[in-house]
Amino acid sequence: MQRFKDKFVLITASSTGIGLAIAYRIAQEGGTVLISSRSEEHINKAVSQITSAGETLNNFFYFFKVIKLLVSLVM
Repeated sequence: MQRFKDKFVLITASSTGIGLAIAYRIAQEGGTVLISSRSEEHINKAVSQITSAGETLNNFFYFFKVIKLLVSLVM
């Protein structure tokens, strides 16, 4: 199913647990996903989990501590 084809989804606190599971599902359904965390270690583990499951990172983007930058762009 491609419910999220051509969609870009930002999921906060998504480097572990339910957030990561949601991000993974959206990517499987065609969405491009931005996962986030306050911890670079969590991001690295999430990337490792995604790739070890046989997925590529084509549909995943990830960032670490850039919320201040995003807020400054909006303000």
